[in-house]
Amino acid sequence: MHCKCIRKQGDQLHFSFLFSFLNVKVFMVLLRVSLILKVEFVRGEAERQRLQREELEMELEDVRHQMLTLPSSGSNIWKVAEDRSLDLKRFCSHLNVCRCIKSLVKC
Repeated sequence: MHCKCIRKQGDQLHFSFLFSFLNVKVFMVLLRVSLILKVEFVRGEAERQRLQREELEMELEDVRHQMLTLPSSGSNIWKVAEDRSLDLKRFCSHLNVCRCIKSLVKC
């Protein structure tokens, strides 16, 4: 009877060891998958930032080109600025009218 108890305890220890070993294996697989997903996320983020940087560099190049092609006389620059200022004022007044109409429609 004493041998059967030892055998039973030995089986339980063996089962416990196997269960712990499998838990470690599962944990390692989950850890590996988690790391792979994080690496893929970082790669995607790096690619997105690279594309954004290229887009900004193209915009900067366009601005530099526009600055080089501006008319050299100061009066022309002020005329362009005044025209754009008038366009902005017209847009703002149009926007205010739209807001007033929208607030009246809500009532």
